[in-house]
Amino acid sequence: MPDSSTTLGEASLPESRRVSLSVAADDAEAPGIASTLAAALAEFRADPRVAGIEFSQQMEGATQRFRLALRVHGGPENGTDPLETLARDIGASTHVETTVMGCVSSARNAAPPTSAQKIPAFWKRWTVSMIAVYPALIGLVYGLTPVTAGMPKPLSLFIVALLLTGLNARYLVPFLNRHLQGWLFK
Repeated sequence: MPDSSTTLGEASLPESRRVSLSVAADDAEAPGIASTLAAALAEFRADPRVAGIEFSQQMEGATQRFRLALRVHGGPENGTDPLETLARDIGASTHVETTVMGCVSSARNAAPPTSAQKIPAFWKRWTVSMIAVYPALIGLVYGLTPVTAGMPKPLSLFIVALLLTGLNARYLVPFLNRHLQGWLFK
């Protein structure tokens, strides 16, 4: 079943945003930035809107690079992202470069389900796949017979497989997952 992990979890995935802060500082500024980031990490861990935190620190020559990324549920409060204020505070020095980036993650482009998210049993996913594939396969084989009759068998099978996988991935499997969701997650 193509990409069933994200399709099956569509209804349960909340909309979230990913925001990240990158900081490059010289050796003199790095200890102060490290302590500021440590305090900010403690605040972000206590914030219920923050669903995930990634932090890294690297030394590149005389420059320290810090990277902080957050996955935040809901929209930005008062028009600012959680890292924008932190970036302004850290970026006040002339020896510090800061960059803040963000993107929205909805159910369509969300990460695969984590262990906390429920995945249907294999036999249920297989059943949904068969319900999607078999009727479509029969329809395509018989429907395309006039077009593929004079072609070599491998080429005609390739055309059927190409159309079948496209139909399944885009239309059939998501449709069946939405309509059979109660049964799938029972």
